[in-house]
Amino acid sequence: MIKLSFLECDFHISSKEPFHFHWLKHAHSSLLKLAIIDQASGAKLNNIKLLTSVIIFIKRLKAILVHQENIGVLLPSSAVGAIVNLALFALGKKTDQS
Repeated sequence: MIKLSFLECDFHISSKEPFHFHWLKHAHSSLLKLAIIDQASGAKLNNIKLLTSVIIFIKRLKAILVHQENIGVLLPSSAVGAIVNLALFALGKKTDQS
């Protein structure tokens, strides 16, 4: 019974779209909605600014991380940390956040 539940859970997870797909759909449907408030820096990003930032980071990181599958991220919880993580998810990289 337990083995079956684990198999069913794995099947359910593998049949779902990745997180960044859902985020992109949501962000695209409400571009002017506030997405991130970074209290440390005072930055307030709506979805269009966040999408733009993520695209810029994707372009910069793509060439650097071509042969890397697993990436370690050492950034504080901030707007930039969220942008980097979303860019890495979109690139299909696995992150280990410390």
